[in-house]
Amino acid sequence: MEQLRILRKQKGLTAKELAQMVGVSEVSITQYENGKRSPRRQVLEDLADALGTSVDYLLGKEEDPAMIDMDRVDKALLKELMDVTPLEKQKIQAFIAGLKANRAE
Repeated sequence: MEQLRILRKQKGLTAKELAQMVGVSEVSITQYENGKRSPRRQVLEDLADALGTSVDYLLGKEEDPAMIDMDRVDKALLKELMDVTPLEKQKIQAFIAGLKANRAE
């Protein structure tokens, strides 16, 4: 359930924090994210509620409503950003600011 990991990171949650929100173990969250285990229906609904999405999105049956209007390149960039550290995000923001400053010249 790659979508689970992406949304969890977007929300700035650790696996432990999300686990506490839905009443499962941190190991369970990790196993769901790695596809080694599937959550029970109620847990799946609780995960969707906690992350502000639908069960269908978590199951990969539909796109995230927030990404529907994005083009393919934007979606690819967003997925890449989900797996970077906070320090790397700061560097990326500085790089983008530099690009925009050069554009204005």
